Amino acid sequence: MCWDTPFHEFSNYGLVKFPPATVRIFRMVFNKLQLSDTFFKIIDTPKNACNTLHYGFNGKEEQNELGLQWQDFGFRNYDTAIGRFMNIDPMSEIPQSISYSPYNYAINNPIKFNDPDGMKWKDPSEAEDLKDDIKKTQAGLQKDIDRIQGKIDNKDLSDEAIARKEKRIANKKIRVERLDGAIDDIDALGADQTHTFDLVSGGELNYVRKGSDGIINIQGPNNSLHIHEIKHVALGLGSADGLKFGSTGLLKPALSANGMADEIQAYGVQWAYRPSSVPGSVGDGGNVNWTSLANLRSADGNFVYPALQMRYSNMKKQQRINKRMQRKRNRKNGKQ
Repeated sequence: MCWDTPFHEFSNYGLVKFPPATVRIFRMVFNKLQLSDTFFKIIDTPKNACNTLHYGFNGKEEQNELGLQWQDFGFRNYDTAIGRFMNIDPMSEIPQSISYSPYNYAINNPIKFNDPDGMKWKDPSEAEDLKDDIKKTQAGLQKDIDRIQGKIDNKDLSDEAIARKEKRIANKKIRVERLDGAIDDIDALGADQTHTFDLVSGGELNYVRKGSDGIINIQGPNNSLHIHEIKHVALGLGSADGLKFGSTGLLKPALSANGMADEIQAYGVQWAYRPSSVPGSVGDGGNVNWTSLANLRSADGNFVYPALQMRYSNMKKQQRINKRMQRKRNRKNGKQ
């Protein structure tokens, strides 16, 4: 790597400052007799050596200053001459990788998998499959819209019947639009250069958690809940603070401290994909609000957000009290 500005380096000998007039190239050299001992070899190179940057396989920068023709994958160096990494995979001890050589690339299947930073393989086809499924849902919705519109155009219907069908069309158009946003969310995660994401299927719970390996796992038993959780991640990526995680690794809300605003958007896009997947009633046009969240129940029948349910119950109780008081005032005024 090259610098053309003053560079400071901490070493065992203290702070060393290199002048800008000389470009320094660092190469880690390992002592074969004592693997724990390392030292830096410093070579002076003309400053114009850095004027041209070269990129090769997978768009990675070529490290050819020493004639090695390696490519920088971030966590590992790749030698294109022999098709091998020159460093072990730092994630080689995680369960997904333990059966493979620590020097492998994309678990020996570069057709299906990729390794964007030399650290963690992932399956990009999972995101593409999810996008394809969303597009199929949109195509089905558009087909329904055209069919309903055809009935309006070609049949002598009452005004009430036309109003009902137009309402159905409006709901389906809202779903199509929100699913466009879901595809944009998936693309936003794929374009992010800072994090590595992994879609995890199975189980009964849905959440986003950053593992000890640095991989952000998007957990969900089905596509509906994957889309729900991807919305949470996209909101975090688009926020000023970026993605933030708690002490347990769970993703923190991006829009509000209590997470209510985040959940409203997540359930909104989940409803767009499959309305029946939202465990509760949602208003016309997928209108999700805090009262919708308050009445959501899990598979075991318990309220998903008990604090909201208590707030909702208190609100309904107060409304009933207010109605009784109003009736009493009306009767009293009528007697007078």
